[in-house]
Amino acid sequence: MENVLSQIKLQSNRKINNYLSDIFFILFGTTVLFLSAYVYIPVPGNPVPITLQVFSVLMIGAIFGTRKGIMTTSLYATLGALGLPVFSNASGGLLYLAGPTGGYIIGFILAIPIIGFFYTRTNKLVALLSGLIIIYLTGWLRLTMFLNGDCIKAFCLGVATFIPFDIAKTFLAYIILKNIKKPT
Repeated sequence: MENVLSQIKLQSNRKINNYLSDIFFILFGTTVLFLSAYVYIPVPGNPVPITLQVFSVLMIGAIFGTRKGIMTTSLYATLGALGLPVFSNASGGLLYLAGPTGGYIIGFILAIPIIGFFYTRTNKLVALLSGLIIIYLTGWLRLTMFLNGDCIKAFCLGVATFIPFDIAKTFLAYIILKNIKKPT
């Protein structure tokens, strides 16, 4: 009987440690995503700035996996929606999400399961590029709505401008990820 109680206590302690570990990773990832939004370079004539958020989302999706990655990006979006200045240019609020760059933030959440799924099943670079495509698609769609349906202008401003930067970020993430071990 004492052995059974020891096993139950050991399993309980492991679950608590796993929950605490998950909470730590989610809070850490949210903080990284928040700080990466503060690396903000405005692009003249463009409502979409250059940030390190894409890089952070790719890393979070690959390292954290789907469950923790979605929780991380969702917490980030929720904090921003509640008005905390966690978005680029120290912005926040529901109106920011309804603005020209709100689609990219939604894309961060939607990219995570794509990255998480493909990262363990295919070439890791394909997984990262797939996540980038999801971020681009959702950002482009929202920016198109913001620009009254001008999908060409939205593509030029919100996607084409950023391809060289984001490809570089994707390859940097890939190189780093090849050299680190994923936590369990």
